[in-house]
Amino acid sequence: MSYVLYKSEKNQIMNNPSFPAKPSEMLPNVSMQNSHAANGPNDDDLAEIKSAVLAKLALAVGKDVASATEHDWFVASAYAVRDRIVYRWLASERASNANGSKRVYYLSFEFLIGRLLADVLCNLGLDEVFRAALGDLGVDLDRLQSAEPDAALGHGGLGRLAACFMESMASLGIPAYGYGIRYDHGLFRQVIRNGWQQEYPEEWLSFGNPWEFARPEVTTTSISAVSSRPKSFQTAQRGPFGDPMRPSWPPPTTRRSSAGVAGT
Repeated sequence: MSYVLYKSEKNQIMNNPSFPAKPSEMLPNVSMQNSHAANGPNDDDLAEIKSAVLAKLALAVGKDVASATEHDWFVASAYAVRDRIVYRWLASERASNANGSKRVYYLSFEFLIGRLLADVLCNLGLDEVFRAALGDLGVDLDRLQSAEPDAALGHGGLGRLAACFMESMASLGIPAYGYGIRYDHGLFRQVIRNGWQQEYPEEWLSFGNPWEFARPEVTTTSISAVSSRPKSFQTAQRGPFGDPMRPSWPPPTTRRSSAGVAGT
């Protein structure tokens, strides 16, 4: 479901001359991250970000500046930021495989990863330059961050704990994968009316998710045990914990996978 980049490996890879150079519009200019924090974004940085966002708006979203909605600008900005993660993500995976490093595989029913645009910009040190570049285009970064739907992958402490574990392992440079369920309609959207909780489908994927890569070639097979026996038999033939003693096995279910860029 999600894959968190390793910060320590990211720095090692960026400073390793053995990795081939990538196009500037795909791999971020490291000097941009180190210089604009102290001196503010320069003209070259602003021009690069504006060009990347406008290119994504036209080529990935298929919209002109005059007709683009707030959500269109969010998607274009997210794609522009994602391009600055992917090569390091792949290089980090190559380095981990080459070193034969062990990995942590964390399974959770919930992952409360939050809205990723603000998180990724902060982790990459690109918040200021993106804010200035989008401002020159007449777009408010704060409004774009609010336009991003919150990933409806959990509701409580379990999801927050899982996200914290993944962030902590990224900070410590521990190779890790997070596996979860990509709920099409979330767990549920909660509304309180007249003191009563009401549950509705969560439509967080209605307009797609710019942070994920579909992996239709990767499938997993899961089998669940359910009883198909008559209710009277189930009542009489139960184990010590109330479970049917002889469950029947339905046909296996095949599920497709996706990989997501969840942080840096």
